Amino acid sequence: MPPKTPRPRPPLSQAQEQTILDFVAWYGGQPEMSLARAADTLECSVGTLSAIINGNYPGDTAKYVRRMAERLAAVRADDAALREPPFMMLSAAEKIFSFCERCRSTRKMGFLCTQHGIGKTMALSAYADEHGISSVLITAFKNFTSKRLLLDLARRYGLDWHGSDAQMFRPIAAKLRVAGHPLVIVDEADFLGSARDTIRHLHDQAAVGVVLAGTPAFLEALRRRPSTTDGQFLSRVVYNLYIDKIVEEDGRRLADHFTLASAAWQRAWDLCGANARRLVNILMLATQFARGDKVAPDHVAGAAASLLPVEL
Repeated sequence: MPPKTPRPRPPLSQAQEQTILDFVAWYGGQPEMSLARAADTLECSVGTLSAIINGNYPGDTAKYVRRMAERLAAVRADDAALREPPFMMLSAAEKIFSFCERCRSTRKMGFLCTQHGIGKTMALSAYADEHGISSVLITAFKNFTSKRLLLDLARRYGLDWHGSDAQMFRPIAAKLRVAGHPLVIVDEADFLGSARDTIRHLHDQAAVGVVLAGTPAFLEALRRRPSTTDGQFLSRVVYNLYIDKIVEEDGRRLADHFTLASAAWQRAWDLCGANARRLVNILMLATQFARGDKVAPDHVAGAAASLLPVEL
């Protein structure tokens, strides 16, 4: 008896054919995904999925193509929920760039005071990247020390470490002068601790501008515990820029990174407190809730309710 010839599947549209190709490309690109696991995501057998891919499944192929499309939409939604907007030159960033440039060109010290979540760190990183050798960005952290500060500068300028902090200070200061008096930017300045004195001496002896980026608590802590050295440090701070919120136009530009229904934007803006990070977190989570559809106001509200409240 001659073997049975498989019946051809019912004709599919070009879009359905493309969905099958996209599904195969998706599971084939996942190291942990096998044909069996891919079939499980469609709630079908391995034989059914294999027949659909090979074009000889005689049953309701369209049903499984719809499931493929749903699965792919969920994957894209999850991917979108993990992608933050790229750096944008928002109005807050423009102010930060201008502030940095003023400190660099005048070789003065300035304090950039911000609330959390306005995009300060991204703006400082972008400024440092754009200005190359004319700026150096250092990020302080808990238990930050003068030695850590000087090590970062030595590494940046290719200096071998030898001797004590005091012995390394002079060649580092000299290198900063030879390098054209680059702007020294210190992010998370709240953690500077005793390294404040080293920053002050670098500012004086290397004639470099300095931007200290921190929160209102930084100055408050200095004022609560006044000392001679703190007074000398504060006396060098000439410029001040305070940014506590983003403007609505900045929020709209961030929201353009996401696919929103018309009413969803206003709901997100009302719930974010004019905070860029909170707005992005709300929209990322709302995108996940939307599962491939446009983000709706209910998705936004659910996302905001899932986040930690602004005020505890």
